[in-house]
Amino acid sequence: MFSKDQCLKEEQNPLLQVRILPSNKKKGKKECPGCNQWFGNRHFENHKTKYFRHGNWRCKTSDPQECEVEEDVVLSTNSSTEEIHKSPLVSVIRKKIHQKLNSGLNPVDEQSEDEDEEFWHNLTLADIDEDFNGQDESANDTHYLNNFSHDAINDDNLKKNNFLFICLLEEEGRGEPLLKVVQLQGTKKLYPFKTYCYKSIALTLSSFVQRPDFEEKCEIWRSRRQEPGFLADVFDGNIWREFQRAEKNNFLKNKQNYGMMLNLDWFQPYEHVQYSVGVMYAVILNLPREERFKIKNVILLGIIPDMKKEPSVQTFIGPLIDELKVGWKEGFLLTSYQEKNKETIFKIALMCVGCDIPATRKLCGFLGHGATLGCSKCYKTFPGVLGHKCYGGFDVNEWPSRNLLEHRHNMNVVKSARTQTERDRLESQFGIRYSPIWELDYFDPIRMSIVDPMHNLYQGTAKKIIKIWLQLKILLPEQLEEIQERVDSVNAASNIGSIPRKIASSFGGFTADQWKNWTNIFSIFALIDILPSDDLDVWREFVLASHIITSKFITEPDIRRFEKHILKFCRSFH
Repeated sequence: MFSKDQCLKEEQNPLLQVRILPSNKKKGKKECPGCNQWFGNRHFENHKTKYFRHGNWRCKTSDPQECEVEEDVVLSTNSSTEEIHKSPLVSVIRKKIHQKLNSGLNPVDEQSEDEDEEFWHNLTLADIDEDFNGQDESANDTHYLNNFSHDAINDDNLKKNNFLFICLLEEEGRGEPLLKVVQLQGTKKLYPFKTYCYKSIALTLSSFVQRPDFEEKCEIWRSRRQEPGFLADVFDGNIWREFQRAEKNNFLKNKQNYGMMLNLDWFQPYEHVQYSVGVMYAVILNLPREERFKIKNVILLGIIPDMKKEPSVQTFIGPLIDELKVGWKEGFLLTSYQEKNKETIFKIALMCVGCDIPATRKLCGFLGHGATLGCSKCYKTFPGVLGHKCYGGFDVNEWPSRNLLEHRHNMNVVKSARTQTERDRLESQFGIRYSPIWELDYFDPIRMSIVDPMHNLYQGTAKKIIKIWLQLKILLPEQLEEIQERVDSVNAASNIGSIPRKIASSFGGFTADQWKNWTNIFSIFALIDILPSDDLDVWREFVLASHIITSKFITEPDIRRFEKHILKFCRSFH
């Protein structure tokens, strides 16, 4: 045991007042200011978790002998369940993650880096096994571990950009190890099997507000002319107006308060390899539309590694939801270009989720479109088994809308299920599944999740119609060449975007932009006298609906005309 006069250096921490021995910080010890006991760094964290509450050390009134921890003691594989549940390792790790999220903007000093490295260096297999095998069955199936030492990551750019790396335990792999052991020069190191890269919103926002014109551009919408009945941007919608009223804390009335739209999509980064990566990103809605989607203004939030199949996103959006809670209530203290000498509070709120249907359902807690209650807006049922669903029945009056209050009640019922069988039954009954996004009390997943026209209209409906025509031989292969010739003969304006090519190869490899231009500009002209008149009339209804809904601005009468055309198309197509 070391005495106080042997300490030459005191760590300046207003809450902890922890003193560290001077010799070799990595192997140093800390003195608890409550019971004056000395601990190695990792065991001090365990001690602090047990006795430090609400700014006070409760070990002051305890027997000092009870606080002592032997340096080489780890939980035995024969430990009782009670002993295992007392193990603070998981809570320490989770606490570190929250500290990292809450203080992600502060530069990490050399001392903290050394402590983090020692924390992971000293972990043993017994530590990991005992803590995770002893978890309560009611706890989440997925746990977060923060890989502070970044040993498994070799990308220097990621390290410099202060990414947060989280190790994963797949839901279907309950009980499997989170980390693997690698022997390096006689030393055991722990590496994650899968690594999820997450970057803090606050960190990205901090870099945005350092730009000379960012804050100014985010305020342009306030002086924008708005015509009643015209809808040209998100600023004209009801949700944007609601966030300026008391029901949403007058959120958008204040400067430095920003709305955010979230997107999640999967893609294959390599050719000829079955490897799918998910990317979660967001944009600031306060920016003008011409600025909003520029690469420099896109917030990259997370990169989901290949999991053999698209995984549940509950694990991955957990850190994001934690930050959004802070962004809504307290905000982030940031130094901006306009206020270089003092910190300003910036707040952010999730106002829209815009993805394809599968990703939207996963993020917002709805069942997929293959479920009986497969709609996120209403309670219309889709009878039949998977692969043979009936999506017909277009009497809108028989589609009861989902209600937020009832929806939250149903979500609480699902969460309270005691068994997986009961939970599955309730999810099927209500058409919902728990998602962390429901923890945002201001967010309405029913109204704030959109139907993405790129996937729904073009890479969905338009593509499917062509496929059906070819399968039923309504269109013949030799007719596709004539269609291509007609399209090529058009002297189209240069600003319309991608012109449809490869029509002769069954419309192969069309992008969403090409499907849009094919539908709205070329299709009617190219299909006259080739497609039977009845089929052409049905297709014309879809083209008219598409042309209306993808205009740069629409009016309320336009919306009613869109509804008329799209319903007529759906009812006529059989």
